[in-house]
Amino acid sequence: MYTVKQVEPTLPKSQFEIVWIPAVYKSTPWNAEKQRQFETLQMEMSCYSVYHPSQLDSVVIIYIKEVWHFTKKPLLVVLDPQGEVVNLSAFHIYDMDLANYRIPFH
Repeated sequence: MYTVKQVEPTLPKSQFEIVWIPAVYKSTPWNAEKQRQFETLQMEMSCYSVYHPSQLDSVVIIYIKEVWHFTKKPLLVVLDPQGEVVNLSAFHIYDMDLANYRIPFH
C-alpha cells in the first residue's frame, strides 16, 4: 500500500481509513500519460492507494465488480477489523464531504 496522508489528522487513526482501489483492467493500455495522471491523483489524495494499478490482479477487479456490484459509480465499502463487508454503500452513513478529502470520486 502507498501511504499518502492520514485522511483527517484530527480524527484518531483507529476510527477509519480510506483506501482507493483504481479499477483498471490489464487489457487497458497503460501509457506515459496515464501513468502521469495516476501519479498526480495519487499524490493529491488524502488516503491510501495501491502503488500502481498493475499490482492488482484482474481477479480483484472482477470480484469488486461482481460481488460489490461496482459499475462506474464510486463505492464506499465498510469492512470490519476481520475484513468482512459491513456495508457495500456507506456514503449515506458517513457525514462527510468527499470533495474535502481530495479523493477522485467525483
